[in-house]
Amino acid sequence: MPDITYLNLAPGSDLIDAGKDIGLPFNGRAPDIGAFESDQTPGTNKYPSVSITSPASGSSFYEPDNNIVIIADANDPDGSIAKVEFFAGSTKLGEKTSPPWSYRWNNAPAGNYYLWARATDNQNATARSSNVLVTVEPEADNLPPNVVITSPANGSKFYEPDNNIDIIANANDPDGSIKKVEFFAGLSAKLGEKTSPPWSYRWNNAPAGNYYLWARATDNENATANSSSVNVTIIPAGDDDTMIDSTNNGIGTLYPNPNNGSFTFLLNAPLEEAGDITIISLAGKVIHNDIMLPMETIKNFDLSFIQPGFYIFLLTCNRILLSNKFIKL
Repeated sequence: MPDITYLNLAPGSDLIDAGKDIGLPFNGRAPDIGAFESDQTPGTNKYPSVSITSPASGSSFYEPDNNIVIIADANDPDGSIAKVEFFAGSTKLGEKTSPPWSYRWNNAPAGNYYLWARATDNQNATARSSNVLVTVEPEADNLPPNVVITSPANGSKFYEPDNNIDIIANANDPDGSIKKVEFFAGLSAKLGEKTSPPWSYRWNNAPAGNYYLWARATDNENATANSSSVNVTIIPAGDDDTMIDSTNNGIGTLYPNPNNGSFTFLLNAPLEEAGDITIISLAGKVIHNDIMLPMETIKNFDLSFIQPGFYIFLLTCNRILLSNKFIKL
């Protein structure tokens, strides 16, 4: 084919550098308007050329491994490359003044980006590369761990003086590892913790009473999960089982039990309407009245003035919801 200039812009044409940047390669300050890009500056210097060779368009990166190495191929047919600049959209990331023409974009934030490069030759002529689309995906949500108490069984009873309870839990993390497992009796009474398996804890000389044991697992990214509670009873030496038995049907927990008159009642789920709390002696005398408001789940009591002995804690709401015996020491 003959080397012709048909449809090429004339030198000095007003259509040179008069177009709009839409992400395609061009020479000079802006694209030319016409069929072909001018390949020479008015001073007959030829434009350089530049293209991004890595990453490929459509590449994806994932936090936290989101350091992107951008590599460009740049050359000048009648001189040399003075610098190559690297961009993400309109943001300049950096530049190099000597080969290799590359730039490492560290800790690129999550999002979609059009990467491109601009080469400048030794006579200040410039050329732009095509856009390369890359995506930085946010770090996947950490999945919480799992934990369950496997021993003792729910409803287990222990008798003084044989009241050392071995609490055993099974804990695992679907996308990491378990950092620690904590063991509790009641709402907030922490018994101890383990930072390596086996996930177990011996509660020595547990005092007589009813307890809800549960465990909390923490994974390597500090996500936590709580186990379901396990109800156990410690029977005082010489006492009949029925003296501290409860018929709460899993509605709530009164702890500690026994206590010195100061205790807490924890409702497993809030009531839909207000409930009445009545504390009576075994002789049937009403000692204290209170109200459990809707959406209220915890109630603290100070009955240190009552005489030592056995008492009954009643929660009613049109009917008896809970009846729990406790000991005041």
